[in-house]
Amino acid sequence: MPTVQIISSSEKDKNILQGAFADLGAETIFSLDLNDALAIFERVRPRAVFIADGEDPPSEIKIREILRIAPFMPVVVMLRRRDAARAVALMKLGAFDCAQSPWTPEELRPLLKKALKLSGTALAVAPPPPDTMRKIVLAAGALAAGLFLFALGYGLSQHRKAEAARIPDTVELPYSHPAGIAFADGEVLVADWYTQSLYRHSAADYKINGVTSFPDLTPVGLGHSADNLWLATADGRVERRSRDKRLTRTASVKHGMSALTGVCFDGLYIWTADGKKGIFQKRMNNDDMLVLGEYPYRGELAAFTCDRDFLWAADSRSGEIVKFPLDNPERSAAAMSVAELSDKTFRATALGTDGTSVWLTGERGGKGLLIKKNARF
Repeated sequence: MPTVQIISSSEKDKNILQGAFADLGAETIFSLDLNDALAIFERVRPRAVFIADGEDPPSEIKIREILRIAPFMPVVVMLRRRDAARAVALMKLGAFDCAQSPWTPEELRPLLKKALKLSGTALAVAPPPPDTMRKIVLAAGALAAGLFLFALGYGLSQHRKAEAARIPDTVELPYSHPAGIAFADGEVLVADWYTQSLYRHSAADYKINGVTSFPDLTPVGLGHSADNLWLATADGRVERRSRDKRLTRTASVKHGMSALTGVCFDGLYIWTADGKKGIFQKRMNNDDMLVLGEYPYRGELAAFTCDRDFLWAADSRSGEIVKFPLDNPERSAAAMSVAELSDKTFRATALGTDGTSVWLTGERGGKGLLIKKNARF
């Protein structure tokens, strides 16, 4: 009996689909969300994946992440309403096909049949031709030439493998509107305002390890410490959240800024920045986040962060990342030119530092980008 995986958080969907696939002779494994689905992929590989559309994160992200792990996996999106344009768009992103509503056995049967046929397709090696003396001589000559060239090619091959294994410094994200960046336990955390989600990327290869959705808020900034995350929201608040699985809210205050450009923690104080007014704010690390001081910034502040040594600012006017000592936030210590900041097609959205590198997120051409730069300057 073939096994298919279904991604849906709805108990109603589960009851309907379990019966439908049972009628079609398929065993089902249910996943509540993308995190659960990726965890199951580590233990068992289904013959096909069926995604219930209209849940968080969007089907587009689920398709990309599943195909990143299993490039030839048939992924079928089950649409909640008939929408040919959306079906075409999803298939352009890599969906194998789309099921129209209602999800009856009759609707699912041809899709399941095609999906199982694809996943079960085997590649056969053609049998060798009849053995002849001429072919033996030619093969011997080819072998000699191959041995001669092997030493020359081996070094080039190893070089190419090393280049392929190198983690790139600029990555296209599987979502388009990054708004905050932080770091935790070997992971890069990126908040996206459009999907209202926090994505946990592996720092080793940038693959998504998990997703936390915020259906009741829109994240527009992110900071971190060993124990907490600070989340800036579109309704003008800064929230402190514990770094448990649920990211439990432990404090929430109105920040009073006209255009918050970043939030961070230097190990003792919380800092926020207002890009419109051009100021850095130093705040108490308590539930009220009381403002202790304000410092002017004279450039065009596009993004902001801090660490235990410096304040960091991405300046879209000068095209530089500038750092300031914590004890003298009005005087820059150094600056580094960043080509992306001078690119008029690129819009910087967030800045973060992990202690050795400074990271920039932004948008260009409808795509979200993550850019890593050396922080030693």
